[in-house]
Amino acid sequence: MAKARKTSSAKPGDSGTPDSADAVSPWLAPFSHANAVGFAIFDDRLRFQFINGALAAFNGVPVASHIGNPLREVLGDAADRVELGFRQVFRTGQTVSPFELSAKLPARREQGHWIETFFPVRSQSGKVGRVGALIVEVTRQRQLQDLLMRFRSSMHQSKALEAQLLLQELRSSVNGYHAAVATSLAHLSQRLKDEPKALASLVALLDKRLLKMQTLVEEVATRFPIGVQ
Repeated sequence: MAKARKTSSAKPGDSGTPDSADAVSPWLAPFSHANAVGFAIFDDRLRFQFINGALAAFNGVPVASHIGNPLREVLGDAADRVELGFRQVFRTGQTVSPFELSAKLPARREQGHWIETFFPVRSQSGKVGRVGALIVEVTRQRQLQDLLMRFRSSMHQSKALEAQLLLQELRSSVNGYHAAVATSLAHLSQRLKDEPKALASLVALLDKRLLKMQTLVEEVATRFPIGVQ
């Protein structure tokens, strides 16, 4: 089995597609067009069956290098926590509540941060034969939040209180954003049975909001004498 390459040409519009049409087919188009919402389907051996371009870009590996390969070949040691979640879904048949994963992936230079939720994919008989993942990257938000806190702590006491309060407010806003992302993913995982058109609208709306937040983070980062690595 070929090893996943450590370079990425993944684009948000790219995706790997299961060989045959089945229960997940209505989900493929909405998530294939997403830019900020990662989506993937895994079989019972924890191999990638489908992945959209957004999640492939998060992983730093091309779409084609995911399909058919085990999760661990792409995520390395970071797969430990994810595999536990997948096995929980197979064992219980229940969705894993959104949680934040912080890890260093083999194909990325810096530590990343993601909010993830996993859900069961059932056959017509009701058996859980696969598991799905919904993932949003929050690395830039976490980096900015930490840098703002360090900057606030290093400010001299004589600095304006207004500036310190602004920094604290920004940091709190990022925390609120992470909570909102977790809530949105939990809601989305419960709406996968919606009609394709309704699901597509929901995914597009969440994607738009996430991209808007990413733009805001970059704008805020340029207003302080600190860099987001």
